[in-house]
Amino acid sequence: MFMEDKMPVIALIIGVLLAATDQIIKYFVLTYLQPVGSVTAIDGLLDFTYVENRGVAFGMFSDMRWFFVAVTAVLIAIIIYIMFKKKPSGKMFYISAALIIGGGIGNLIDRIFYGFVVDYISVSFFPPVCNFADYCITEAGFGSDLGAEKFLDIKCRYAGIAPSAIVIVATCRALKYNGGVPKSEVSNENIEALKKGIVNLGVHIDNMRKYNVPVVVAINQFGTDTDEELKYIEEYCISKGADFALSNVFGKGGEGGVELANKVVEACEKPSAFKPLYSLDLTLKEKVEKIAKEIYGASKVNYTTAAEKAIKEVAALGGDKLPICVAKTQYSLSDDPTKLGAPKDFEITVRDVTISNGAGFAVIYTGNIMTMPGLPKVPAAEKINIDENGKISGLF
Repeated sequence: MFMEDKMPVIALIIGVLLAATDQIIKYFVLTYLQPVGSVTAIDGLLDFTYVENRGVAFGMFSDMRWFFVAVTAVLIAIIIYIMFKKKPSGKMFYISAALIIGGGIGNLIDRIFYGFVVDYISVSFFPPVCNFADYCITEAGFGSDLGAEKFLDIKCRYAGIAPSAIVIVATCRALKYNGGVPKSEVSNENIEALKKGIVNLGVHIDNMRKYNVPVVVAINQFGTDTDEELKYIEEYCISKGADFALSNVFGKGGEGGVELANKVVEACEKPSAFKPLYSLDLTLKEKVEKIAKEIYGASKVNYTTAAEKAIKEVAALGGDKLPICVAKTQYSLSDDPTKLGAPKDFEITVRDVTISNGAGFAVIYTGNIMTMPGLPKVPAAEKINIDENGKISGLF
């Protein structure tokens, strides 16, 4: 009789202890598992995989955070009321109540402080934590110095995701162009120009390896690429610590992408320890210096008077603790579109800084670059025509 009277108190204490244990485990999950994404505990059976569940079971009904906070709080209150006022008989009720209270409080804390419930256990025979697919492929933008850097330092940071592999896409033609060959001649074999221009690819490989993620180089194959050229690129990539694959999806369809797909799968199985390039605790100038020197290869960063003033204004608004989005030419690793290959000992100039508070980053403007690409003076539509037989011309 004495134990039955104490059962509500015991169940409540156990529930609170379970919630505390849950939060301690999730602290380690957020600290150590989130950066790497997933760790295999028992091969083929048990993985610890970091997942942000913004809904309920299996992620259903997402983006209803405060509704679920209210519902969870009410359910916990009802169970506690029943335990202490109704005092049901039977140990099974109190065991169930303790588990529900512990899980409910843990989820309640997650939703209030993080906006989502932290999930981390994945077993092979119960797949919901897999998030719809085994591999999620994202096109992160142009160049390691532009789209990739922003994806890794801004998007991954905010989304709490860690890439398992990075694919750098290049062409033999573009490498020869970086080696000084005119666009009209990039279809011709030119090993010497390839050797000069491939240093550009080398910088992109080095840049991506700084994020501690396996790198695969995919060469989009053209019919004019020679075996000797492709062999040289492959040997160079391997010497830089990157895997290499040819992609000929344009010419062979899905079959032409099998080699690349297999290399990506292999890369995803390799150890990785993704980490953004810079800390948000750095000042705006320190973040710019970090990217300019480590990603672009610049020796110095200069600031116009307008940029110096803007930095102070952005910092006063708290923008100095945000990640930065650098607007720079896509034609060069520098802010000068004429500097091809892998330029060295160059300086970049920051001409303005603005804050995009809603997006969550500060924008750094370098060189003479438009942030919204313009249309050509003569639209392509003016050259498109269709004859009396229905044949279209002028599309390409």
